[in-house]
Amino acid sequence: MIKSLISLISLVPVLVASELAALEEAALVPFESRYELSIKGIPQGETRVQLEPDRPGTYLYRSLTQPKSLAAWFRDETVREQSHFEISAKGLRPLEFEYQRSSDRADRSVTIRFDWEKNRVLNSVEGDNWSMPVPVGTLDKILVNLALMLDLQHGLTHVEYPVADGGMLKTYRFDVINKTRIETPAGAFDTVVVKRSREDKQSTQLWCAPELGYLPVRVERRLSDDMYYTSELKDYSPSLRDWRVEDSQSEP
Repeated sequence: MIKSLISLISLVPVLVASELAALEEAALVPFESRYELSIKGIPQGETRVQLEPDRPGTYLYRSLTQPKSLAAWFRDETVREQSHFEISAKGLRPLEFEYQRSSDRADRSVTIRFDWEKNRVLNSVEGDNWSMPVPVGTLDKILVNLALMLDLQHGLTHVEYPVADGGMLKTYRFDVINKTRIETPAGAFDTVVVKRSREDKQSTQLWCAPELGYLPVRVERRLSDDMYYTSELKDYSPSLRDWRVEDSQSEP
């Protein structure tokens, strides 16, 4: 099943992770990156990720995954995800998240709207609506990737995020576990290896390049020993090489 692997990723009070990472709006640099998606090493599609300014003080963070022509013969599926967000004193703050899957088997549409005056989210899935309370600092499941990049820029090696995902409030936990140099279709990069801790048997690892503002240049999600998805960087905006936090140049 073709999915956006770039989406694979209450703040702990002593951590205040996204608060540190979003003190300055200038830390956000518009960019575009493209990834090659494979399943068990077999190319399946491409994911394009974009960050761009929207209305004054707000941004759009988008992901689009489409199958390659040959893969489309077996499963024609396009996945779109978009986070409309702003930056507050508490960090990145989502306003609305949209997920759309167009498939030859079944379509799916999800919208999550954040009401920060009441600290609640309104979930809308295929016409069914319900709301739930969320703590300050809650992210959507695509914005968590951007929050992770910013927190790695600030030298954090363990972060936790509350995430509104699948109609529930989940906690995404990430730990820096290693450093290594890897080859990707976009070139060779020195990376920090970040693992997402999960309660189930699935595992997700990200290889994030400091020279690109800690953009993930490889993401691997393992569902089992013999089933895994990989996303590798194939192209990126030159602006990413300028995305560094000037007062925090040390790597985790």
